[in-house]
Order: sequence, then C-alpha cells, then structure tokens
Amino acid sequence: MNTTPAQSILPEDGYDFRRRAQAIAPTLVIEPDNEYSRGWRSEAAVKLPCVQAFAAALAAALGWSVKPPKADTEPNEHWSNQLVGPDGEEIGLSFDWHKFRYTVSGTYPSDQRSNDYVPHDEKGNQPRPGYAFKRTPEDVANDLQRRFFPEYRRIRGLALARMNMYQEHHNKVNAQRAELVAVLGTHGKLGVDCNRRDDERTVEVPYHSTGCYGKFKVSEDRADVELTNLTMNEAKTLAALLVQWRTRRSGN
Repeated sequence: MNTTPAQSILPEDGYDFRRRAQAIAPTLVIEPDNEYSRGWRSEAAVKLPCVQAFAAALAAALGWSVKPPKADTEPNEHWSNQLVGPDGEEIGLSFDWHKFRYTVSGTYPSDQRSNDYVPHDEKGNQPRPGYAFKRTPEDVANDLQRRFFPEYRRIRGLALARMNMYQEHHNKVNAQRAELVAVLGTHGKLGVDCNRRDDERTVEVPYHSTGCYGKFKVSEDRADVELTNLTMNEAKTLAALLVQWRTRRSGN
C-alpha cells in the first residue's frame, strides 16, 4: 500500500511537520500535496516553512527580528536563520532535519575576511545549545535567556574589546603609512592587495628598471625595509647609515 505524503514526512518522534508549522504560524500557507510532492522535495517543502516559522516566532518571543537572507542565497541555505537583536547582537538558528533538533549559536564581531575577534582561549567556550523539535519558541526563548545569553554576551564583549584594540592599531599604522608615502612622493604607494594580510601595512616602492625598488612593512613605531637592485655605491651609503643609526641608539 502506498503511503500518503503526510505519512512519508512523519518523524520517528511522532511530530508532524505540517501540523507543527501551522501551529507555530496559523496563517502559514503550505502548498497542497500532489503526486510530485513525495520524497525529499516534499519533506523539504514542508519542513523548510516550519523552520522559518519557528525562527520568526522565536525572534518575536525575544523581541528580535529575523535577518532577511541575501539575494543570492541558495534555497537549501534557508535551513539556517539569523536573528538580530536591537543592540546589534546576532544569533544563528540552524535545524538538523535528520536529528529533528534546532541549534543556536552566537555571531561575533569579525574582520573583512570573516575571522572573528573571539580570543583564542575562549574559542571552546562559545555556547551552542540544542533543542528538540517539540520545544516551543517561547520555551526556547526563556531557556536562551537563562543559559545562552549570559555567556554569549560575555564572550561577545571580549570580542568587541579585541576588535576595538585591533582597529586602533590599524588606524595608527595607516597614519604612519600615509606619512611615509608623503615622504616618498611619486616613488611610493600603499600596498593594495587586500587578500594578503601583510599588504594592509605595507608601502611599496614599485619596480623600476634603472633604480632600486622594494617595500616597507609598517607598524605603529617601527618599519621593516626590503630593497632590491641597489648599486654597490648605494649599498655602501645605506651600510654607513645603518652604522650611524645603530651607534646613535646604543650610545657608542
């Protein structure tokens, strides 16, 4: 005997996704079953609106909102939803439809390469509570307030402080780079390859067939220099300058 589409999507724990979705959001419209709606596509078509409805209900219970997905987001990526709070806090809600469980994770300040600023010794402390499918959004919201948010906000605060420290350092380095470029004039330019971290703090002396070239790696109050294609006279002049600088620093 053939099973109906409703029976084919019935999880082992006995919770029907179709009923569950409509219980969370009574106005939710789910396409009617048809002969094409069997198998994985049928399950996804029913489960995905349920996950999205749960995310909306959880956001409402927290006083938050659901972050709209990017325009180029693939449909299968909608299993994860981002919830945004009034103070810029952000959490992710993902659903494992094999285990029938939700997982909540925090989103932390990150750089342009998506590397977060969470201190290394806190990486293993980031909370990721999981919840059975039968839990209500209100129940999950209350549990998050008790168990998740205190630790999430503590670690997020550390990440924000670390981000501000790095940004302050970055601003000082950029100021030093600008001064160095001003001295070099047309012979120097800022490193612009943002795919390499070092180039965020370099000043380049571009290649020239009849002259030296290289780069400066700049920090807040120091710089490393790499020069290529010096003549021997230029190298001797530079060597003499190095001796003067070392002598001046050591006082000898």
